Amino acid sequence: MLSRYYTGPDCIGDERTCAAGFALANYPINAANLERVEVPLANIFVDQKVTTPLTHEFSTSIGRSFNRGLGFAEASYIFRRTSNMVEDFTTLADGRTNVVFNGINAGTVSNVVYRNTDEAFREYQAMVLQSRYRFFDRLTVNGNYTIQLRNHGTYEGEGTNTPGSTSIIGDYPEALSEARHYPEGRLQNFQRHKLRAWAIYDLALGRVGNMSVSALVRADSGGVYSLAHRNVAATATQRGILTAAGYPDSLGTANVFFAERGSETFPGYGLLDTSIHYNVPVFRALRPWVKFDVYNLMNNQKVIGFGTTVTQNATTAADNLGLRTGYTPAATFGKVTGNTVTNLNQTAISAYAPTGFGGTNGNGGRTFRVAMGLRF
Repeated sequence: MLSRYYTGPDCIGDERTCAAGFALANYPINAANLERVEVPLANIFVDQKVTTPLTHEFSTSIGRSFNRGLGFAEASYIFRRTSNMVEDFTTLADGRTNVVFNGINAGTVSNVVYRNTDEAFREYQAMVLQSRYRFFDRLTVNGNYTIQLRNHGTYEGEGTNTPGSTSIIGDYPEALSEARHYPEGRLQNFQRHKLRAWAIYDLALGRVGNMSVSALVRADSGGVYSLAHRNVAATATQRGILTAAGYPDSLGTANVFFAERGSETFPGYGLLDTSIHYNVPVFRALRPWVKFDVYNLMNNQKVIGFGTTVTQNATTAADNLGLRTGYTPAATFGKVTGNTVTNLNQTAISAYAPTGFGGTNGNGGRTFRVAMGLRF
């Protein structure tokens, strides 16, 4: 991989319509214009002691039935920690190599070494409560509730359609900091509360058939998002640090955080779903049936996701890396501009309370579904 800088004229206005930005001639391939060089068998190496990441997990539960078996309750605790991640490292200690690629002399560049590290980690702790109770032969009530006690880390994981991708942890440590570039905090799949409670009532109609009516309550607390400026170019201070340290190449772009990871919370939601199922005996085991579902019966169209884009505020103080400590929300911050939103490497975050089955949630709202068939 040879990452090059753009050397063409400034693109004013909408960069998507800037012809110069699409001209390959404005991205010359020469040693002076290379941002980052990664060439297998040249400057990319794998530590001979590298192993797969380690996951330590512990879980315990206690449960019991009561009232002559009519009811049951169980409580579980789950702990999981993943460490020993595989990361790419670009440091002075890992050395440098003169790279010639396809006849192009890229010059002397930093080596990239893949090795294990505990600096990238994920930790999860949760309690799961579940119960059911049969009030009488026809009515059963069930429920489960999950509370995430901790879902923290410094490593979100691979992005969409990017298997094997790594983070900036371990790259140019003199010019990157944990607090500003890969802070610890709530991971993007953190959700404090999740409740599902449902009841099923069976009604025997004799020769006319059988009917069951059910209702489901879904209550979810909001997801989290980070206040971060994506893909920020290295500052003059960072470039100066790398030059003074003796790196032959330059730092690329990186996300810049203005608070700990996952510091903000989207709104939560609560929905009520219902279902009616009816079947009638026709001949022996032959039973036509029909099922009618209503998701989000109360037509809750609550916004649970919105724009989260922020940029550095040039009027605020700079830190020791030349990065601004304050941010400016984009014009779309806190607003809905589509059915999904994006925050850092998490895409397709629903902007509206979901329907209840697979597929795109759209703009939420009440949804009907009818199914029918034959059992024999």
